[in-house]
Amino acid sequence: MKNLGLQEGAKLAAAEGLLNANGYITIPMMVNGVPKKWIFQWMTGPICDKETITYPALQFPLAFPNICLMALTATKGDNTKFSDQVFQVSSWTNSEVKVFPQWFGTGNQGLCSPLIIAIGY
Repeated sequence: MKNLGLQEGAKLAAAEGLLNANGYITIPMMVNGVPKKWIFQWMTGPICDKETITYPALQFPLAFPNICLMALTATKGDNTKFSDQVFQVSSWTNSEVKVFPQWFGTGNQGLCSPLIIAIGY
């Protein structure tokens, strides 16, 4: 049998995930000889309210066991020209992300939702 060069990588666990609207995928990898799981997560937060209302922290579908390296947000409108808010990430931990809905002052508030992508291990 030919050695394919997988070495310790052949012993890694299988990828796992939750393929829902709010979900994740874990990808096993070897870092300096130590097995780790690279985690990609995504979710949609609730529709925003007025800019003056504190938006709730959003819990990740799976807490990162080591560190969340980055959390990004985009904005999902309601398919009308009246949605006039965007989201920005203000902070994150291994288990949650805080976003802030920012209103531009010309359209309606409360018509958008944040889309979140987070990566870590």
